This record gives sequence, structure tokens and C-alpha cells, in this order.
Amino acid sequence: MLTSEGFAVCSFVDAETALAACLHEPPAVVLLDQMLPGMTGLELVARLRAHGLACPVLMITALQDPAFEQCAVEAGADAVLGKPFEVDRLLAWVSQRLPQML
Repeated sequence: MLTSEGFAVCSFVDAETALAACLHEPPAVVLLDQMLPGMTGLELVARLRAHGLACPVLMITALQDPAFEQCAVEAGADAVLGKPFEVDRLLAWVSQRLPQML
């Protein structure tokens, strides 16, 4: 869905690979799920922030829990988007953080 809107997208098979790639070449934004192979999304965002990655991070999750949303923000996520979600909402979030691409 993002590529069809003109965004360049990289995806990874597990959290460790994503972490290494993000630290090697920092992305403009990070979209991640809570349920990842290798570590949770909370662990990944915390590790990204601990390494100084400052780009916006959107956590996508099926967990509809305000306590989880608070944990995600405390770990370093900028926002949480619950599943199922409207594609337009995701596109708006990404577009708002990349105004130079509009």
C-alpha cells in the first residue's frame, strides 16, 4: 500500500535484521508491529532509541489496550495504530512526517 503511493519501503524477516538495517542506514520513518520474530516491537523501538535513532516510529498492533499504548510511547514509539486500521489513516501519518515528499 505504501509503495503504490510512491514511498520507498524496506521490510525485514525479523527484528534483529530490522535493527541492524536501521542502525546502518537510518530510515525516515519506522513502522513496526508488536509481534515480531526475535523480539517484541516494544523491545525493538527501545533498542532503536537507545542507539540514538530519532526518526518517527509508528507501532502497529492488534492490542487495543491503553496500557499497551502507554508502554509503547514510553519505549519510544511516537504513536500506536490499532488493527484493523484504515489505509488512509496510515498514509496520513506517514505523509505528515515526510512533508518534503508531498
